[in-house]
Amino acid sequence: MDRRVASFLDHARRELAAGRPGRAEGLERQAMLAAESLPDGREERAAVLVLRTERLIAQGEYSAALTATVQARPLVTAPEPSFALRMDEARLRLLLGDDGVRALIEGIVADGVAGGRASWPMARAYGLLGRACERDGDGRAAREARARGRRLLSATPDPPRALVEALEEP
Repeated sequence: MDRRVASFLDHARRELAAGRPGRAEGLERQAMLAAESLPDGREERAAVLVLRTERLIAQGEYSAALTATVQARPLVTAPEPSFALRMDEARLRLLLGDDGVRALIEGIVADGVAGGRASWPMARAYGLLGRACERDGDGRAAREARARGRRLLSATPDPPRALVEALEEP
């Protein structure tokens, strides 16, 4: 990661955490300009887009956040960050009521199982699948997905509390 871009991103994250999204956005723009000036700034551009997604979600701008996430995906080639971006995309599509989100999440789950993903990211995927199934009116599949997620988390020390809560039955 280029030091200049990293510095802009660090400052932008602090501004966002302090509740100053306008300042974070300005630093984010500076980070993108610096990233675009690099001969191969794929990693840097992806990092800026991920931060943009976080900021836009914090501002409730889910459609714009989805656009930023979709733009970041082709820039990331490492398996774990790529899987995380696919999950973020699915979560945003679910929030926006996308009709094809269940199939998208089922593909993510299948890829995660085939790739031997770690327990808590897979539990998160099953939680998203449960929400998609519930939205589609398939309560049985939703309960089954959440149960799979809970089984995965039972072997995970100190799982994220929000994830544990997301896998509980409504």
